Amino acid sequence: MESYIRFILRNRALVLFVCLVVTALALHRISFATFGSSLGKMFLGENPEYAGYLERSAEFGTDEVMLVGLEGVDPTDPESLAKLDAATLAIEEMEEVQRVYSLANAQQVFASEDSLRVRSFGDQVDQEPERALQILKEFQEDPITSVLVSESGKDVAVVVELYPDPERQAEDGPIFIGKVEAAFQEAGFKAEQIRKAGIIAVMAVIIAESIRSVAVILPFVSLTLFLIVFLMFRRLWPAVVGLGVAGVAMIWSMGFAVWLEPQISVAIAIAPSVILIVAMSDVIHLCSAYLLELKSGKDKGTAIQDSGTDVGTACFYTSLTTFVGFASISFVPTPVFRILGVVLGFGVGTALLLAMTITPIIFSFMRTPKLYDEGATHRIQNLITRGMDAIARLSTEKAWWVIGVFAVIGGLMVVGLYQLHIETRLMQRLTYDHPIRQDARFIEKNFSTTHMLDMYLSSSEEKGLLEPETFKKVQEFQARIAEREDVLDVHSYVDLIERIHRTLNGEDASAELLAKPGTLAQYILLFEMSGGKDLDRLLDFDRKKARIAIRLKDEGFLTAHESGNQVTALGQEIMPRDIEVRPSGVLHLLGGWISEIIRGQSRGLIFTLIMTSFMMCIGLRSLRVGLWSMIPNVFPLLVLGGVLGFVLDDVDSDTLVFAMLAIGIGVDDTIHFLMRYRIEAARCSDRREALKQTFDFAGRSIVMTTATLAIGFLPFAISDYQITRMFGTLLPMTFVVALVADLFLVPAFAEVGLLAIDNRKREREPSA
Repeated sequence: MESYIRFILRNRALVLFVCLVVTALALHRISFATFGSSLGKMFLGENPEYAGYLERSAEFGTDEVMLVGLEGVDPTDPESLAKLDAATLAIEEMEEVQRVYSLANAQQVFASEDSLRVRSFGDQVDQEPERALQILKEFQEDPITSVLVSESGKDVAVVVELYPDPERQAEDGPIFIGKVEAAFQEAGFKAEQIRKAGIIAVMAVIIAESIRSVAVILPFVSLTLFLIVFLMFRRLWPAVVGLGVAGVAMIWSMGFAVWLEPQISVAIAIAPSVILIVAMSDVIHLCSAYLLELKSGKDKGTAIQDSGTDVGTACFYTSLTTFVGFASISFVPTPVFRILGVVLGFGVGTALLLAMTITPIIFSFMRTPKLYDEGATHRIQNLITRGMDAIARLSTEKAWWVIGVFAVIGGLMVVGLYQLHIETRLMQRLTYDHPIRQDARFIEKNFSTTHMLDMYLSSSEEKGLLEPETFKKVQEFQARIAEREDVLDVHSYVDLIERIHRTLNGEDASAELLAKPGTLAQYILLFEMSGGKDLDRLLDFDRKKARIAIRLKDEGFLTAHESGNQVTALGQEIMPRDIEVRPSGVLHLLGGWISEIIRGQSRGLIFTLIMTSFMMCIGLRSLRVGLWSMIPNVFPLLVLGGVLGFVLDDVDSDTLVFAMLAIGIGVDDTIHFLMRYRIEAARCSDRREALKQTFDFAGRSIVMTTATLAIGFLPFAISDYQITRMFGTLLPMTFVVALVADLFLVPAFAEVGLLAIDNRKREREPSA
């Protein structure tokens, strides 16, 4: 490190020119960036079942639907029905839309002159206005059409289904939602009447919130970092230098990100703020060390050289651990997390390189700054000094008491950790009073949920699903599904055939008629010849495949996956051996893949802990000290998990990523403290004196860097999107806990000998 600092100072003009060129190239690359977050790229791109889901969706229709509720609409009123029909037709013409299902086009079968007739709700009301209420009641009682009208009959719903498209950009969602809302308003409905629910609507809101967060939070983070550094140093130059160097690191990293993938997902979009904050902490360590070296009486050149050498070595190890923490995100088997891990890892390395390169050069051009105990910064630095002295006395004089308190807290957190339950619900990623959640509550109360699970039946024989014995088994299977507590309703081609049977033979018609060979095929043919539509969403042309649509009460991904597995087992138990039973649907797929994601996150976290332990042992030159030093680093993760277990009923699966980020960043303070302690232990004959010197030198800087990290992430808390908001709540909390552990537990361990460095190593340390 010493040779490197000398090299860049001797060639500072050339180094700055190279940095300028690379920055220009990175900015040029960033200019090609676009926002893009398709479902495949974000989550399911590596899921082997995704291709099968797309194939089934292309044949039977997708469950990527939006349910639009229209409040205060009387469907028996001709004017309201005309407006509903106009909106339905307008939405059907949109290129993204495969099908629109509403009372304007919903069909019902009925008997007329000993024959079967199929007619839409609108046509029936037009032809028999005196029976409008009775017709409406019949549609409410039909399991297929009941979702389109509320129990009160004063609210209606419209189901909008998109074409299956794995490359559809989630960023287009808000635009599509706007077009749908505009279609309803142009048809005569008021904006306050329109309610939206479904994965399309939720994803559109999440994308909009994420983009807004990036546009708003990044400037807020920059301003917050500038102000906090200025207030801590009470000087302008540390804030300007820090933000300038961190900004260049951010530009280089995003240039690299766009080089990897021109389409920036909403997950990658948080990377600039994270890199800015991490890069700022490296510069703060250098600025603090530079001022302390000047205070010790060294001239400007020596102070630059020594601060860069001592702090640079520690920063090298902290960057390695942070790199490991960030890069371990790549263990998560989804494209978006893999790229995020690589980009953040690259950003950490870039931040260190630029901090150790540009910062010393800037120091060399600057005038020698005022010392800590001079000027406006004197009061705040004295306050930090007194605080460090008090903590040093407490942690060393009451070492066992400190260790005991941490042990008790750790035990409580273990209890909370065992109460941790992981589940992912997209809706709960938004604040409770968010408009889209209010809409969802209205729609679930008056219509139904949009939490779909599909079961597919496949026969090896043509018309196999219309064989009487097989049909009877499907009836039993569907009835058993409907009995489950987690199921709201279920329908399939069974409902249609039973409806036709009752229509032609009376409500009390014997089920034995359905057992006659050819009856089922005749019913289906009669339905199609009478103008029946949308049968292909329930039964294929060869009558070999069928879809059973299930509405679940819970939108949880893991819950949906478990429900799908249980229903599949039930189907395999009931159905004949030649009928294949297979679950499908976005919720089911995501639930199964989230289990893989959690396993990937767990592997990444274990990898981070192992590699961090290894690097601590290498950096501190002691296996024993390195392993003991991991306890203060693991403690913040324990507190994070315990608090979440106590406070939340369900914890989102993406929360595990914060553990990797937290340990990657939080371990930095431990490294700075212990590496400085190793240096001071070589200089001082007394352990407590070495700890006091460590607090004076490293304690000050880790307090300032933790404050910078915690406050720097706070702007994320303003987001309405839970995952983004956690960056501003969970990470600052974890950093503060890590700081407390470093300032109290680490010196207590050192005092009782757990982190002691023996005299032989002390003697071999070079003096400074």
